[in-house]
Amino acid sequence: MKRYGPAGIPLSSKGRTIMDGIEEVYMAGLNAIEIQMIKQIAEQRPPEDYEVGMRPEEINESFIVEVGKPIGDDYVFSSTGKEIIEEDDLLTVLYMDSVARNYRQLRFMGRLARMLDVKVGVHTQYYIDLISNDEITHRSMDNIMWSGVVAREVGADIVVTHIGPYGDIKKKEAMKRVKENLRELIERYRENGITAKIGVETSGKQEIFGSLNEVMALAKEVNGVVPILNYAHIHSREDGKLKTAEDFLKLFRKVRKYLGSEIYSHFSGVEYDNGNEIRLTPIKKGDLKFEPLAEALLQSDENFVLICDSPLLEHDAMYMKVITERTLSKRIAREKKEMEKLKIEREREESIKKQQKDDKKKEKEEKTPVKSVKKSNIEKKEAEKGRAEEKKEKKGEKKEEKKKEAAKKKKSGGKKEKSASKKKNSKSPTAKSK
Repeated sequence: MKRYGPAGIPLSSKGRTIMDGIEEVYMAGLNAIEIQMIKQIAEQRPPEDYEVGMRPEEINESFIVEVGKPIGDDYVFSSTGKEIIEEDDLLTVLYMDSVARNYRQLRFMGRLARMLDVKVGVHTQYYIDLISNDEITHRSMDNIMWSGVVAREVGADIVVTHIGPYGDIKKKEAMKRVKENLRELIERYRENGITAKIGVETSGKQEIFGSLNEVMALAKEVNGVVPILNYAHIHSREDGKLKTAEDFLKLFRKVRKYLGSEIYSHFSGVEYDNGNEIRLTPIKKGDLKFEPLAEALLQSDENFVLICDSPLLEHDAMYMKVITERTLSKRIAREKKEMEKLKIEREREESIKKQQKDDKKKEKEEKTPVKSVKKSNIEKKEAEKGRAEEKKEKKGEKKEEKKKEAAKKKKSGGKKEKSASKKKNSKSPTAKSK
């Protein structure tokens, strides 16, 4: 299945929450959306009196994303949403009004998305650093963790993140640190009932971790990590490599073994220079064209989620869907035309074969009339000879019959003469006696 949607709340949405965005996406004929965890503020505080004895998922006044239990001089945090809050706990409250205010809203959002068949993904903050291993890395890991909690509650199965700049760290050392931090995050995810995978997005600049090979290496060596293909970033970093449908198909084949059930990717127009992205643009601008990708999507049997992060968001997401449908229509028309052409050629070949067969038959008939006449004359003579012999046989039979009749007559005539002579002899003594 091919899914299209914007990175964040559609520009045309009157309401400015993800809930409104899901409805707007559905009304626009799209079927995917990415929750952007960008505008958020985290606060740590002790519990309110009314919160003690409750679970975070039961509290509607705030979104308590973590509960810290005191152990010695420190706290151990967990994010299941089911912890019983106690007086000495330390709560982490996340304010993200554009997404949701509590667990109840997140869960309702997930049910709405499933009912409308809108695929939901989650994207962490854009500035993430999993390399330097300082305070920024600590905050980055918290942000990825909280994004996982949101993914769990809305039913998203992917959390998309960047990795960050290399800085002064060598690439080999950076890879080692990133692997360690991602493994720790995956472990925290599983401990808190988060089943979503962490998707590492390809980067568009040489100084930022995230070449295609680096992303595939992470997916290969860290269980629970998958590559996120940002075509504009790959195109920029590799200095305009993605031009034909075959270029995209090669890319799909290259990353396929590191993916799950679908390819989650981003698309937009882009401006770049010497292997570095300058800015994202509307799809119709720049030299990264969507038509070759549309052709590759149609040739591939993969399931795709294609998120548009161009400045035009849902407008360009609709453009991608329309271009794919148009490409499919052209492909069907082309295949139909080719089938008709093949049919005409087949009929023509059959007609030629039939004509050749008829010509051979005619030629054969023209070459064999003398033979047929001779044959008929021979047959005629044989028939006449047979009739003459039959006539002769009949004539002989008649002669034989005549001979037999003559012999019979002769025999019967001799008998009569004898009987007559007997009569004559019998009369003579009587005459004498008289």
